[in-house]
Amino acid sequence: MSRRILLLGGSGRLGRELRRVLDCDAPPRSVVDLLRPETIDAAIAQGGFAVVIHAAALVGVRPCEDDRALAFAINAEGTRHVARATARSGARLVYVSTDAVFDGYKGMYREDDLPNPINTYALTKLLGEAHARMVPSHLVVRTSFVPSEGYPYPRAFVDQWTSRLTATQAAVEIARALELAVEGVIHIGGARRRQIDVAREVSPDVGEMTRAETGLALPHDMSLDCSRWLAIQAEHERNRKAAAQVKP
Repeated sequence: MSRRILLLGGSGRLGRELRRVLDCDAPPRSVVDLLRPETIDAAIAQGGFAVVIHAAALVGVRPCEDDRALAFAINAEGTRHVARATARSGARLVYVSTDAVFDGYKGMYREDDLPNPINTYALTKLLGEAHARMVPSHLVVRTSFVPSEGYPYPRAFVDQWTSRLTATQAAVEIARALELAVEGVIHIGGARRRQIDVAREVSPDVGEMTRAETGLALPHDMSLDCSRWLAIQAEHERNRKAAAQVKP
């Protein structure tokens, strides 16, 4: 891509994969820190970027419950600063959100379903979405993923449904959405499966556990309906084929 892209969160699981598929600048946290708004302003204002991908966050339900103030500072206020600086620069903002913004009572959530976060992580990410959507040109990607190199925990849930991808797959899909200039909110994911089944794809020996064992408020079914994303890609392919046919 010829466009200049700034990636925030480039050292995270998804960020590392995005760096493999995108030509982007990914400054470390010592340079751009979501807790230091002046570093955000400086990086976005001085870089001349056309696109800002915001993939930095305090991730995980337990870390966010253990330090709610930090979760709000990073995921909500940090995103507000990113959104404001991006809007001032005229760049496009791509915000990586989560399937956890839904309460998990029904599953197969569409983009226009009403979010209802049931824990601090989900709430702070939803607040981040609200800030991101204030940028005139924005894309909010709701997705979730497991590390491509292996599941990071010894056990996974048998009673939680999800559309999780591997981090590699998620990065490829996000790069594709960026290429196609998708706007608004988009759901990106795979087939609806139990968390244990997703985990065992990358780590076959992962053991079983239930959500109740954690003592945390965790959704039962976070699966996503990704039909809008599939339709966008299908339309692009039809247009590409039609354009190829009319060439002299």
